Amino acid sequence: MAEPVWLAWPLGSRVTIRRRLSAGGYADVVGRLEEAGAEHVAVRHRDGRLRRVEAREIAIAHLITPPARAAEPPGARLPGGRQRQTRTARPPAD
Repeated sequence: MAEPVWLAWPLGSRVTIRRRLSAGGYADVVGRLEEAGAEHVAVRHRDGRLRRVEAREIAIAHLITPPARAAEPPGARLPGGRQRQTRTARPPAD
């Protein structure tokens, strides 16, 4: 049997785990990987709750890439308080 993919993930990584529900269907667990073993994973939700998922319940497991940085608003300040230069479109020359 192949080694579970989550054993190679660094602790603290953002992950999503799709688990099989005993009543049928699936549910997703999304958060930071706190524990990873051959028999289970533990994922901490954004609100601080820790969810343990047994390996036999896992249907799919994915490592989530870090979120993109938010774009700076126009006129954002540079370090030292300097104003960032903004460029405006010029009308075409006649």
